[in-house]
Amino acid sequence: MNLLYSETLLLFLKKVKKEARTIIQKEMALKCGPRRFWVGNVGYPLHFVAFDHPSKMGYFDPEMYEIGVNKCFLFETDENLKDLLRHELAHYLTFITHGSSVSPHGREFREICSLYGWKTEVTRATVSSEKRQKSLRIAEKIQKLFSLSQSHNLHEAELALCKARELLLKYHQTHMTQDSEEMEIHRLTKQKRASTKLQTIASILKHFFVYPVFNHGKGCVYLEIFGSPVNIEIATYVGHFLERELEILWKNSNLKGLRAKNSFFRGIAHGYEKKMQSVPQDEKAIISLENQLAITAAKAYPHLSSSFSRCSIDMEATLLGKDRGSKLQIRPGLCDSSSKTHLIGLK
Repeated sequence: MNLLYSETLLLFLKKVKKEARTIIQKEMALKCGPRRFWVGNVGYPLHFVAFDHPSKMGYFDPEMYEIGVNKCFLFETDENLKDLLRHELAHYLTFITHGSSVSPHGREFREICSLYGWKTEVTRATVSSEKRQKSLRIAEKIQKLFSLSQSHNLHEAELALCKARELLLKYHQTHMTQDSEEMEIHRLTKQKRASTKLQTIASILKHFFVYPVFNHGKGCVYLEIFGSPVNIEIATYVGHFLERELEILWKNSNLKGLRAKNSFFRGIAHGYEKKMQSVPQDEKAIISLENQLAITAAKAYPHLSSSFSRCSIDMEATLLGKDRGSKLQIRPGLCDSSSKTHLIGLK
């Protein structure tokens, strides 16, 4: 299940956070700021993401302190959205109070809902599959009308824009925009901490038109990749291939020690980078695409920051890594009949 990003969803999540803050302050009587809320003297992150799933309507992730909202709630009533947020906030409070060992919808969860006087709809917080499909069809129809509004036929464009506005008003939509391509965030790998191997994988994945990000949670770090659905699928294959291949290359290097291993992996990243720079390509178009991807990723990750660390270098291992990186080839995967993307010709 990948997370989603678009201008529409960004505006929707701003509304979600506003509604959640109102619930926390007025119904739960807790202190709440723009990015955190407080239980006693401890502040907890208030972070929301959008996703698509055929049956899961929302979730609370205790590792990332994250609440997910299904994008079908774009066209649900405000009260249904609030019930979903109450439901996930109840999970959040249950985790804060009792930890993650209790039953998800057990006695502790129900006591939290009862404490705040929330009705039985909150404990369920579900949306039928029919209503979900209807919401997605409405969203798709509005986006098609937005596309038609760019037609060179002025009469057709005006009619399409008017119809889109009628649907927006009918469904009380004030934050849906004419989007470019919907982007995805895929959590590729989870580790206890960032490693040089993971940084090497991230460095190589930049050449596959995705934007790698290290997202830190409670006792873990995710390597996430941001990009279009097709590029995410390809980069996911490449990332998993590299996890195995880097270990094979290290094993065959006959080098020993963590310092040598880290230097070897960094060398592979540098060698692959140099290799890709020598490949004939339309540099202006690629630079423009990379810049646009970075700008869009900065919107999806509003608190994105860079970090640097000093490291001890083993020159022999670095040079050997550069040689291996310059010869690294991403071998094609075997595609089953259900796969729409054929991962061939990657080098």
